[in-house]
Amino acid sequence: MTREHVLVRPMAAVYAVESPSLQGAIPKSISVVDVHTAELVNELEDILKSIPTESPPGSEDIYGLDTSIVFDSEDLVWQNGSPQGCGRGESSVKPMEDDKTKFKRAVEIVKELQAKDA
Repeated sequence: MTREHVLVRPMAAVYAVESPSLQGAIPKSISVVDVHTAELVNELEDILKSIPTESPPGSEDIYGLDTSIVFDSEDLVWQNGSPQGCGRGESSVKPMEDDKTKFKRAVEIVKELQAKDA
């Protein structure tokens, strides 16, 4: 999979990489003028606000999907993994099963956003 960066609105950026490392992301921009896209971005932000990240950052792939997401907006900065990748220890934070389900949905949303035309 090509690593992509999806700019989803002014001052908001999000990408998912099917790797614990975030290096080498390829920028891509899309508009949120489309109602469906705006709904996806809002759903993604709501999900990310409700789930934890590993602690310390980059220590462990707590969701077990070998996928990192970065979301940066005026309202929220959220990142799991690190630019160098996960795997340098054990996280003191462990997600609940519900959190893992939400993270899987977040990955689905990011992939749908990545597939949209610029």
